[in-house]
Amino acid sequence: YVFGGEKISCEAEFMAQTYLRNYKRLQDPAKITVGEAIDKYIASKSNVLSPSTLSAYKRYRKAYFQDIINIELAKLTPEIVQKSVNAMAASKSPKTIKNAHGLLSATLKEYHPDFILHTKLPQATKTMMTIPDDDDVVRLLQAAQGTYKEAIIILGACVGLRRSEMCALTTEDIDTEKNTISVNKAMVISPDEKWVVKGTKSFA
Repeated sequence: YVFGGEKISCEAEFMAQTYLRNYKRLQDPAKITVGEAIDKYIASKSNVLSPSTLSAYKRYRKAYFQDIINIELAKLTPEIVQKSVNAMAASKSPKTIKNAHGLLSATLKEYHPDFILHTKLPQATKTMMTIPDDDDVVRLLQAAQGTYKEAIIILGACVGLRRSEMCALTTEDIDTEKNTISVNKAMVISPDEKWVVKGTKSFA
């Protein structure tokens, strides 16, 4: 069509109007979808959360609550969330559901604070761990003696380092005069699926 003597592309006008509508919608937190809210929450925490936590959040965003991901926050109800959790409980572990629900809950507190969740989550199951006794550890160390795995097994079995902490060790962390190891970093998977070195999980 013609405006002010100049031809204006209908497609460009349509795109401009669409952008304006989306922009206005995104300014109202209650009008954004659950998926958009989770994306905004993850992006807002990208500089304060560890790479491994960000990776986990992105996995939860992609894999869970897909049945409610396109619902606007203003139209979300506790019953809808409960129904989604019930469906997840058929195939997912209580711990996985708790973690995914935690991300959703944190997102809602940020972008829809008037919405209160009272979701009934599956009861956690106690995991029975098999703890090796002294004889098991001795046999393990003997089997590893002289192999490239020996140092790693010693650090895990006798010192208690996490796998991520062992993988991040460098020669600069080892003081051969004092016979000490400085544990000051960890190696984890980043959100873009690359190995990165970060700080340790705790100062201790």
